[in-house]
Formats: sequence, structure tokens, C-alpha cells
Amino acid sequence: MAELGLKQAGVRGELKLMRLGDFKFVIRPGTTDEKVIPEVLLRREYFRHIPAVEPGEIWLDLGANIGASSVATASVGAIVRSYEPEPENFTMLRANILLNRLSKNVEAFNYAVGAKEGTASLYRCRSPKNRYRHTLIPRPIWDSINVPVRNFWDQLDGVTGVKMDIEGSELEIFDKAKNWKRVRKLVFEYHFDSDRLLSNFYRRMDTLGKTFTNVQYRKMLAGPTWDNFPFALVGSCWR
Repeated sequence: MAELGLKQAGVRGELKLMRLGDFKFVIRPGTTDEKVIPEVLLRREYFRHIPAVEPGEIWLDLGANIGASSVATASVGAIVRSYEPEPENFTMLRANILLNRLSKNVEAFNYAVGAKEGTASLYRCRSPKNRYRHTLIPRPIWDSINVPVRNFWDQLDGVTGVKMDIEGSELEIFDKAKNWKRVRKLVFEYHFDSDRLLSNFYRRMDTLGKTFTNVQYRKMLAGPTWDNFPFALVGSCWR
């Protein structure tokens, strides 16, 4: 792994190689890296409900983390634009693209994506074990770094599908969306710790239903607020 230059690029702590079928990933043992690989590649948390990703499709991977969903999508011949704002995760994302020989299919960007262009504070999770909950939503007791943010709507040229797991920033994108007609497939993680009101959740899902013929999510939701753990659920849309 030395040839990947991870330590030189500032990746801290122990690293090891995880293999899963034909795939291999550099991970940080004892962290969420160990969890996210089987979640995406074995249980297909993002992709199991939508029509299969096809060769030649163009996908955005928003909140790419260390690259599990980018690798899964690119491995079937799709073209992926991966966005990950946290510097250490971004370094590992690029390494995992290289390890799986997918550099021709994946272009990685060290940016966040949100509802507007600019610069924002990225709040980094305090737990050293949690490497995928960094967020643009203010967390006053967390440390933060400034990161560039790209406007979501400017990234959609030619795009077939979007995978969006951006820790609460998806809510503003949903609220500002007029339509999704340039996108045929959308998978997202909806974060209730940013807005627990179920009335707002259903309103946003109804808006998605005006463009997508299929909107699928867990419907066993009762009460005025989401009070369950985990604080997120995965939704899928397609047409």
C-alpha cells in the first residue's frame, strides 16, 4: 500500500487491505470503513431497489466517502463523478479507485455538493471510529474545516443517476428543486437528525413523486417526528 502514497498524503493511523470478492479497499480498521464496504457491495443498501446500473450511464456519487459506491457503480461500466469534501476520506477514495483499476471510469472531486455554490464549514465527527458522518450542517461542538461547495444543479449535465448521502444537505436540495427531469434514477439517504418532522419528510417525498414514477422508502412511519435509530433511511426513485 506504500505505493498509494496514503501516509505521505496525511492519512493517519493504521491501514489494512480489505478484500470482498473481486474488490479490494484500503480501510482504517476499527472504523466505519469496515462497515460501509459490505453495506454497499453485499447488502446493496443504495442500489437494491432501483433498476440495475447499466454500462455507459453517468452517475454522481455525492458523499463518496472512501469509494464503496463509486467502485460498485463503475465496476459495471458506468461513468462516475465522485464528490468527497473531507481530505483524508478523499485521499482514500482516490486510492480505492486506483486499487480497483477504475481510474478511466471515475473522476474524483475534493468538493462538497449543496444547494448553492461557495465555501462552507465541514463539521467533522468527533468519534475517531466514525468517518462517514461529517456534515455541512452546523455541529458547534465538532471541529470544522472550510471546504469548497459546488451547486448541485450545475453538476447534472448528461447525468443518468445520482447517489446522494450528504448528511443533511439533501434537505435544502429537495426544497429548492423545481423538477428532476434530467435524472432518471436517484438514491438518497434522508437524515432525520437535521429535520425530525415527518410532515416535512412526506412533503419532500410528494415533490419527488411529481417527477419520478416510482418513489420507494420505508413507510412504517408513525407519529409527528422520527424518533428512531438510526437517524436516517434510504430512499429510491426512478422513472
